[in-house]
Amino acid sequence: MNEFPHFKDVGYVHNKDEISEGIEAIVESLHKKEALFFFGAGMSAESGVSISEGLLKEALKKHFFEPLGLQSEPLVLEELIKFFPFEVIIGAIYGDHDDERRQKLRELLDRKFANASPSEAHWYFASILGATVRRIYHIYTTNFDDILEKYLEDKLISITEDNFYEKIKFAYEKFVTPVIHLHGIHPNYYIISEGDVFLKESTKLNIMLLDDLLYSESFVFVGYSMNDPDFRRLYMKYREQLKARREAHKKAFIVYPLKKEHNEYFYRLACKVWEYRGFTWIPLDAKTFFKQLKKQLEERHLRGYKEELKPQLDLKDEDTLDDLLENIARILRISKEEAIYFLREILSLRGRGHDSTKN
Repeated sequence: MNEFPHFKDVGYVHNKDEISEGIEAIVESLHKKEALFFFGAGMSAESGVSISEGLLKEALKKHFFEPLGLQSEPLVLEELIKFFPFEVIIGAIYGDHDDERRQKLRELLDRKFANASPSEAHWYFASILGATVRRIYHIYTTNFDDILEKYLEDKLISITEDNFYEKIKFAYEKFVTPVIHLHGIHPNYYIISEGDVFLKESTKLNIMLLDDLLYSESFVFVGYSMNDPDFRRLYMKYREQLKARREAHKKAFIVYPLKKEHNEYFYRLACKVWEYRGFTWIPLDAKTFFKQLKKQLEERHLRGYKEELKPQLDLKDEDTLDDLLENIARILRISKEEAIYFLREILSLRGRGHDSTKN
């Protein structure tokens, strides 16, 4: 099993084997192109775009306290954010989608998004998408930024309810991966206040999500906390489908970090809550998770490549192949992993040479 050095001082993480097995299951699903990802606010937060506490604090300071002539004490802000739900505060200050006050919110979001840049989590995820192999067919998100699409503009395309038919056809024709924005995308229509949730139903996107929930081998939610309102709405809406997945032995995972203030009581209860919901909790931040996933996916591919090399080289056992790879690595001064890629390329060129001779 894989070790997790970031848990070395956390003695109460009792299920490291289960966490490792979960990551291995996701790797295997990716290898078979049967894993789908669902991104929440935590994924964007690592790019400097905080669409939770950070946005609420700015909104309360600029557009609630200042007009009233009140001081915005940090402790008061913390208490208000803990007591009032995110979407309720946004609705109270800015109204719903067609409200004139929304212009102030758009300006606030424009400033936040203008300073956003891809995070290390995005970089590792990009490598998992694959340069030539399309491993992930759909990405879902409740975020309304397009940081990921701008970073990977040649591999991804934004899909919303309004542009669904046009863009989904383009995605399949050009072999790019759709990023399906269930809550819309800034600066166009997007769901952010309590009232927005009831204004518009994303019928086409929901049908697509229902289909994927039924058939994908692994569904991985990244960037959602236990009390995240977006996650809770999704969970309540698709609870029966998630239950059906469990009965069909399909996996669902939730990825969000174990924090310093969490103690053993919190950890054990959180594990139990996620188990009740039908999820395996992987207590890692997005960057660490995707870094680990990338490493194990590469190892999985290398094992597969080695199995392919044995019959091509007429070798009966792996020890002989390992000796050959070590010799190539020593002579060329490259790693053993690079020697595998080198040997595959040589055999591929040789095969093409034989084909051209026949012609």
